[in-house]
Amino acid sequence: MIDKTMATIQKLRGGYYTPNWIADYLWCWVNESRPLSVLEPSAGDGSLIRPIMEGVIQPKVCAIELLKSESEKIKQRFQSTENVSVINSDFYEWYSQYHGDLFEGMVSNPPYIRFQYLSEKQRLIQSDILKRNGLKSNKLINAWVAFVVASLELMAPSARVAFVLPTDLLQVSYAKELRQFLLRRLSELSLITFEKTPFTDLEQNTLLVLGQLRAKDDSNSDTIFKHVAVKNKELPRLSEVDPADPPNVNADKWNDLFLTNDDNRIVKYIVAEKSVAFSSVAKAEVGVTTGANSFFSLTKKQVISLNAKDFVTPLLGRSVSVEGLSYSSQTQENNDKANRKDWLLTLGGNNYQELPSNLKRYISEAESAQINTAYKLRIRTNWYKIPGVWIPDAFLLRRIGQIPRMILNEYDAVSTDTFHRVRFIEGVNSKLIIFAFYSSLTLMSLELAGRQFAGGALEVLPGDTNHVRLPDINYHRGIGSEKLNQLDDLLRKGLYNEATNYVDCILSLEYGASYEPDVTKRILQILRSRRIN
Repeated sequence: MIDKTMATIQKLRGGYYTPNWIADYLWCWVNESRPLSVLEPSAGDGSLIRPIMEGVIQPKVCAIELLKSESEKIKQRFQSTENVSVINSDFYEWYSQYHGDLFEGMVSNPPYIRFQYLSEKQRLIQSDILKRNGLKSNKLINAWVAFVVASLELMAPSARVAFVLPTDLLQVSYAKELRQFLLRRLSELSLITFEKTPFTDLEQNTLLVLGQLRAKDDSNSDTIFKHVAVKNKELPRLSEVDPADPPNVNADKWNDLFLTNDDNRIVKYIVAEKSVAFSSVAKAEVGVTTGANSFFSLTKKQVISLNAKDFVTPLLGRSVSVEGLSYSSQTQENNDKANRKDWLLTLGGNNYQELPSNLKRYISEAESAQINTAYKLRIRTNWYKIPGVWIPDAFLLRRIGQIPRMILNEYDAVSTDTFHRVRFIEGVNSKLIIFAFYSSLTLMSLELAGRQFAGGALEVLPGDTNHVRLPDINYHRGIGSEKLNQLDDLLRKGLYNEATNYVDCILSLEYGASYEPDVTKRILQILRSRRIN
């Protein structure tokens, strides 16, 4: 099923066990409907079963667990009751063979397993689950998506369900169809999000999903939707929470869930009337995928020792390797002095026999160390020749901390996939676009377009730039160097709010932008503070 050399058993199983206070809360919700049968499809050590068995009235529980060692723990833990049936099986296999009665309730913390770690049989079952329920299947989809869909198939009408899910539910494009599926199948849907993830050893943020299946005669009514953002362990009584309008069911992401209805209406107005699409002036693609950065990224000293100066290209490999607005000759010189790996070995157009002896020895030593056996290298005709190397106009940082960054390429550099490569549409002024990128409107749109991770990181992929907006101005106009220098100076000093204020002011006064920066700055602050804090 898996290559255990590539990931820990915990990650491959996808299991991160649920804290007691969350387990108690989930069961409290489900138990309000007094179910006689409950499914726990990824039981782990039984943490979600514990509160069920502590009640006065105990329903029948069917617990599915992949790992035999964990299954034995559950049996031992609940040996005093006959109400817990433990099945040591892969959930997908059990599901494909199950023909019993539908369950009246469910609690679940589905496994977070990437597609590449699933067996071929699991992939086929997962694909069948999704297609049968009207969802598309692709290689991006994580196991938890099909897990949720399959679990709901096994629920009786009006059953209550409670999940711990990654916030990918709100933030990745492939979860769009799952959100639509949930709104179709559930008469009630409540989302509880956390300022800090309850799973401290996870990079992924989590949320709670609590729902009730539609009754037999209910197929067309609107879903009662609720959302609560909580601090620490202050979980709400859902009966005391007022329903809200659900986010746009057709939206690729639900990041706007954290804004009020009024702010969402403002954002939609600004996007429609006061901005233009980033994709109308620029296109983004992933950076160079080397397959082995340790081999292909070289310091200046290595370039000299390998006699490789005719076979390298300036490289932007890390965010710390560039400050300000541009990657210049001075930037390269500073990185050389810091002994950074700022040169990319590019041998695409070279014959091996014509390479310097030192460079050929470097390649041979890498082969002896089996560097060339990595998947992305062994599928190449010549493993040491990186395909798709081209020089972009600018770089867009992929994973963002305090502030997104777009860097003008003034030294014919390339980048690893830490940065995306940006090409500008012919005729536009690249410097003006770079300047406007730091407006509060654009930074706000990036917060809504990206995917958040625990720890406050924001990831923006090339496809996300389709939802990034720029102020609606004429990007064929020029911009003075003094304005760029002022912005560059503010960014280098880490004065990000001042930098945004400066850009908003210049675009409003001198370029006719009319997007109400006081509003966009306020909404930006809400989104950024929630992510970083």
